[in-house]
This record gives sequence, structure tokens and C-alpha cells, in this order.
Amino acid sequence: MPGAIAVLLHEGRVLLVQRGKAPDLGLWGFPGGHVEPGESAEAAALRELHEETGGPPAPWAIWQRSRCCATTRRGAWWLITG
Repeated sequence: MPGAIAVLLHEGRVLLVQRGKAPDLGLWGFPGGHVEPGESAEAAALRELHEETGGPPAPWAIWQRSRCCATTRRGAWWLITG
């Protein structure tokens, strides 16, 4: 199943979340997860960012400045700056 990861950079800092489920329980990483059927990688990255931080979705202005950093058969990494 493909996945998406959001890499959020702000003022020289990067956002990491602590994993709450096995197999990576307790480890730190970028917000991310599986892409749901019919969902784009961009939408999945934004949804996962919201779900894992508990905050509101990133404003559209910030999302518009995002760009896909890398895509593979398994998923995508999205860079969100603001």
C-alpha cells in the first residue's frame, strides 16, 4: 500500500512526531502514513499531518508552496514550507 510523508520546515526547524503504534512505537519521524484508496499523495500527506499533530490542516497558502520531493512506487515525500 503506498504511503505519504509530510516534511514540514519552518524557520530552520523540522516537525517530527513520536510514533504511537508498533512497529515504530516511541520512535520519532515525519508525519505520514498510508494513502487511502482514491486519495492523492498530497491529500494523504496533509491528512496525516493533521491527524498526527492534532492541529488544523495546513493553510492553503502554505500547501500551495509545497512541492513533491520524491516519489516512488511505494509513496511520496512532500515538503511543506512556511
